[in-house]
Amino acid sequence: MSRTVKSADERKKDIIQIAEKLFIEEGYNNVTTSVIAKKTGVAKGTLFYHFETKDNLADAVIKYQLAPLKETYQQVNAKKEWSALKKMSWFFLSELDDSLQHVSSFNYLKNDDNAILRQKLRVQMTTDFVPFIENWLTQGVKEAIFQVDDPHLMAEFIFTSFHSWVENSLFGDDLKTRNHRINYVLPLYNQMLHLPQNTFSPENMRKLIQ
Repeated sequence: MSRTVKSADERKKDIIQIAEKLFIEEGYNNVTTSVIAKKTGVAKGTLFYHFETKDNLADAVIKYQLAPLKETYQQVNAKKEWSALKKMSWFFLSELDDSLQHVSSFNYLKNDDNAILRQKLRVQMTTDFVPFIENWLTQGVKEAIFQVDDPHLMAEFIFTSFHSWVENSLFGDDLKTRNHRINYVLPLYNQMLHLPQNTFSPENMRKLIQ
């Protein structure tokens, strides 16, 4: 029987997927590159050809995990018929309802052995998603919906403060408590963008999104 020869891209994806599985099951600190190479069925040299260090591989795993979420943000960003208010409402509701199921996807980061991955996730999410929020705030200013002097700084603050506030890997909240935290802080963003009272209430946002 002939042996299947995989392309470099396929082999690289295999390594990322096996590493992801091992990090989830065993914890980043407890997984060596030797184990990853063995489980993937490649020589360590092949692993290091694709990823110079375990840290580089960790970066790739986080980017791989965030790729579907980023694609969804790109789809929302491309909706020219959506107002900025609708896009920002989608952002908050996606967290409140966990419609993208990313909360459960990253539950493994509660493990202290994954603290490095947890920090990498925070950095990568800020890099990937703040530009979308900035786009929506800028759009909202043009539409005379939001009052924002510096959309970039405001986007950074909204995204990073919101995710730090609701990050269940940090607070260990159950879903009910997490949603209570979200509902508690939404009026703050309402005021910061100089919107009418309760604009970002869950009820009003759901009506807008429907």
